[in-house]
Amino acid sequence: MSSPASSAVGGPGRHIDFEDRPRFQLGVARALVGDRMALGYEATGLLVILDPVASIVAGAFDGTTSLRELADDVAAAAECSTATAEKTVWSVLYALESTGFITGPLPKNALPRRRDVRLPAESCLGQRWGVSRSTHLQVGGHDGFRISCTDPEVTREIEAVLGSAGELVDPDEELMDTFHLRAVSGATPRVQQIFDTLDMRFFAGRDIDTAIEAFHRTIEARLLLRSGGAFLQGPSIERDGRIVLIHPTLWERCTGTAVRTALEAHGLTLTPTGMLRLVDGRVELPSDRFQNRPSRWLEPAAILEPDAWEQFEHVRQAMHLLRWWDGSGFSAMSALAPKLPGLVALPEDEKLAVSIVSALDGNGVQAG
Repeated sequence: MSSPASSAVGGPGRHIDFEDRPRFQLGVARALVGDRMALGYEATGLLVILDPVASIVAGAFDGTTSLRELADDVAAAAECSTATAEKTVWSVLYALESTGFITGPLPKNALPRRRDVRLPAESCLGQRWGVSRSTHLQVGGHDGFRISCTDPEVTREIEAVLGSAGELVDPDEELMDTFHLRAVSGATPRVQQIFDTLDMRFFAGRDIDTAIEAFHRTIEARLLLRSGGAFLQGPSIERDGRIVLIHPTLWERCTGTAVRTALEAHGLTLTPTGMLRLVDGRVELPSDRFQNRPSRWLEPAAILEPDAWEQFEHVRQAMHLLRWWDGSGFSAMSALAPKLPGLVALPEDEKLAVSIVSALDGNGVQAG
């Protein structure tokens, strides 16, 4: 792309000034995966891993380096013409600008990764959750959230502990992060379920005590999240100090009756929590302050995935396990995911259970 001394025409209707100094939107999470840059933005729900050349160019989008300086650097490093370097720089800028990663207006069709919604009791989702039978608590502060449960005794126990710690405020009508335990009692054991705001099922099981423990530990993890750090979300499977994480596209299947039954036949159940903390390549099962259960450290064994992905797609998909896309989460996962094997979710539930057992036993990933 040739250009005048200070400006050039780039993409459709876009006249760029090579004295511009682009920068990433505030809140864009970045991390290096080898020689590639991973980018994620909660405001748009977009997640990409750039190729090595684009990663070098994007790494200079810091608000202090002009496009002219960057093009000159690229021309010198690649031993190419200025016109070729300008075209390279512009193509990277245009791609990131049009997808909302660079400071400026967001794309018109952009949707945030997480959306808080109202849940009328009469709605299908409200009936699934049992909203009309639920009691609610609200944790205050700059990153507050809501706790909801169909069992008033469980809610009272949580209220006593968090209330005495000064964590609770009067519930209001604001939309916010919510965790819900649908506890069902009866003569025949029923399935107990934990959901988050987006109706993602984080835990399911017939034992009410285990479900309450999972709810407690999830709440503890969400309380810790307010102070920052890397946190994982969704169901998982652990045994003897090792844990298999589960890709979000498989949450519904792995919390369903068929897979849980197959796992139980091998002595496995879902980990009693819907959130975990990731620290230095290890996973922490949060404590349960409500029943004085300590936290536990677990060694990641594999990520259960819907398909066999090449390395960088494996890493990109692993980022979806993060509760929040920020620098802490991206840095932690970009270091862990390349070392963690992908375990393909086999279509037969029994074979799937056997492959998970094998991974937890440290026997490697079975191809099926």
